Amino acid sequence: MKPSAHFCNLAIAVALLVDAGLTWADDTNSGDGPASSTSSGFYSGNAEGWFWYKDPPTPKPAPLKKPENKSTPAAPPKDDAMNVAWLRKKLPELLDKAIDNPTHENVAAYLAAQRVVLDKAQRFEEEAQMVSLTEPLLDQTSRVPVTGYTKNAFLDTNFKAKEEAIKYLSKNTGGLFVFVESTCLYCKAQAIQTNELARNYGFDLRYITVDGKGFNEIGNEQLVADKGIAQKLGIKIFPTTVFVVPPSSFLIVAQGVMSQSDLKDRILMAAEHEHLLPKNLEPQVNPWDRGVLDTADTQHGATDDPAQLLKNVKEKLEPHYDGSQ
Repeated sequence: MKPSAHFCNLAIAVALLVDAGLTWADDTNSGDGPASSTSSGFYSGNAEGWFWYKDPPTPKPAPLKKPENKSTPAAPPKDDAMNVAWLRKKLPELLDKAIDNPTHENVAAYLAAQRVVLDKAQRFEEEAQMVSLTEPLLDQTSRVPVTGYTKNAFLDTNFKAKEEAIKYLSKNTGGLFVFVESTCLYCKAQAIQTNELARNYGFDLRYITVDGKGFNEIGNEQLVADKGIAQKLGIKIFPTTVFVVPPSSFLIVAQGVMSQSDLKDRILMAAEHEHLLPKNLEPQVNPWDRGVLDTADTQHGATDDPAQLLKNVKEKLEPHYDGSQ
């Protein structure tokens, strides 16, 4: 009997499956139940029709590896600057070495480093002078004249202000107490100075004698016996001059002999500290205080930004200048 066309087609299909290494068992379940959902055989691809065969996927080429850089990395630049940090560390070392072993080489090395320091200082000073021209608030000579005619005028004005201030204090304070001993030679020398000061400016003057005795340079009307005041004030050196401000201020201005001029300066210093001078006289008596920052001014404003630091300092300085020279 001649095989039917259907049988021949089936035989060809089986042969193809065998050549492909596939069996019926690959495409069906081993049991009697429905086909497994995980089957991946021929029949699982029935929707693909007769032309079920697929070419295997083309493998992706492996990514190319970047060639390794086997060259030696560049060394960081050597820091050999002769800056302040290096000089601060090296200069003492070079000096010690030169002193311990003063060879030509060692001494020359120290002098070379010293020359760098001096040259840096000169360059700094030159730039500082230029900055002072453009930033007058940073120029100390804008506070106090230091040369020529302006210095003489400044000192003359200051002298007149001190004279006026001393006269004001002599009329508005209690005067001076000078603690003395009758056997003290220096007390006699001090009496000459304080007597002249009292005559010139009108101070009320009293000598407090700790041993109850006086001497020729002191008038009897000026002599007062000590009644424990020296001990209360802790006075152990004679003569001691005290600036008295009623009702209860005793300001020690000198211990030992002092000239009339120095006594005036000490009295003015004490009066300024105690704010005893009129407001218009204070800046004239101590013009060196003009333009100086107070402690409160320096509590804020620190920064690593140079431009901002300059701005902060100038803002704090400006209130201390009244515009007069």
